[in-house]
Amino acid sequence: MKSIAILMILLLLGGAAGYVLYTNHLRKDALQPRKTPPPSATQPVSATQPFDMIWIPAGTFTMGTPDDFKDAHDPDECPQRTVTLTRGYWLARHETTNAEYARFLDAVVHAGSDDKWAHPQQPKGPGGKQKDHTPKYWSDANLNKPKQPVVGVDWWDAYAYAAWAGLRLPTEAEWEYAARGRDGRLFPWGNQWPPPAATGNFADEDAAKAVSDIQPIGGYSDGQIYTAPVGSFPAGASWCGAMDMAGNVWEWCADRYAPYDRAQNVDPTGPPDATGRVVRGGSWRGNEPTDQRTAFRDNYEAEFRGDDYGFRCASSQPVAQ
Repeated sequence: MKSIAILMILLLLGGAAGYVLYTNHLRKDALQPRKTPPPSATQPVSATQPFDMIWIPAGTFTMGTPDDFKDAHDPDECPQRTVTLTRGYWLARHETTNAEYARFLDAVVHAGSDDKWAHPQQPKGPGGKQKDHTPKYWSDANLNKPKQPVVGVDWWDAYAYAAWAGLRLPTEAEWEYAARGRDGRLFPWGNQWPPPAATGNFADEDAAKAVSDIQPIGGYSDGQIYTAPVGSFPAGASWCGAMDMAGNVWEWCADRYAPYDRAQNVDPTGPPDATGRVVRGGSWRGNEPTDQRTAFRDNYEAEFRGDDYGFRCASSQPVAQ
């Protein structure tokens, strides 16, 4: 209706010239950014401002690994059980990048402290000073490119970043659902191992030549030595469009780590008092299918920082447009 009104006015004022002005108006209008429509109940929707998030609808899926799984697995992956997530949620399409994390560090400096975003139980830094959220490998030229995933961050860093961004860390169940889907796939791309070409950043020959403690996957090459820019392997995307859910970097989850509680099968959030935190997804150092499987789980103390440990964010609320 608004466009028709504009056309009528311009035609009355200038005839053909008015029509030219009107078509220019349409071109200009077409270039204006559009807000992402509300999420569908079944179709993932991307929200691109200020973070690229994917909508994942509520659903029921198979979580964990059966006790009689024939390949190598950790007993803590068992038992396999049916889990229901009663609420849809947003998940970051990509792992958090160095460029994104740098904005958080700037915000902490500008605010004078991390008080607004730190976890209540976050430990102090040396000498009782405020914790330094600067990543361990922030100055490493192999790992600090803007589009590479931030690494060398511990669980407290990931929590504070997510709080600053108005987001949160995904629960372990949310992470596995996004990676695995309802069809129970072993890997985000399907059930094939060795991984098909260009499905992720894993330990390959190039990485093995540069890093002495890496054993490569025979015949696989991903063109990367260390971490890859996020989203470099669209062929390895999971069912909902999440990238790098296997390989590149391990990802911190919100949950504390303990053997599965069989009674937690609706919106599970993990144990209330364990000390370790869940990590998921494998990394650029990985050469075994075990670590890259969608059901594999591992844990580290919340203070651990490694050169292949990062995170991605989630949200239960509509993402700002």
